[in-house]
Amino acid sequence: MNKANLKRLIGTVTAAVALAPYAALAQFGGAMNKLNSVAGENGAGYTTSDDSGTLLLTQIGDLIKIAIALTGVIFLGYTIFAGYTWMTAQGDTKKVKEAQDTMKSTIIGIVIVALAYGITAFVFNKLGAPEATSNQ
Repeated sequence: MNKANLKRLIGTVTAAVALAPYAALAQFGGAMNKLNSVAGENGAGYTTSDDSGTLLLTQIGDLIKIAIALTGVIFLGYTIFAGYTWMTAQGDTKKVKEAQDTMKSTIIGIVIVALAYGITAFVFNKLGAPEATSNQ
């Protein structure tokens, strides 16, 4: 497998992993509203917690969490790519050095993302929106 195909494979897997949670959020779409209206006619209505009265801070916090999670997934893909390059270097010192540099960069990136998440959680908790950074 050449390098271009490997990059495409890692990109595809990264995108699939990153977009997989949206399948679980399908309950907030139009199908759920239709089911609610049918169930409501029979006295068995179901309401979601996603009302229009949510705090702006909560929505911003959710967007930041999604961006940080996607960034983490991208760094994970780069780490896997660097490990694969390192394992398949076959003694080529240039490839090993390139893989080590990529690995160092991704570790620094992961640390920065973790710090960004910690700072964001701290700021949003101090602003009075603790639900913006809680795991659901």
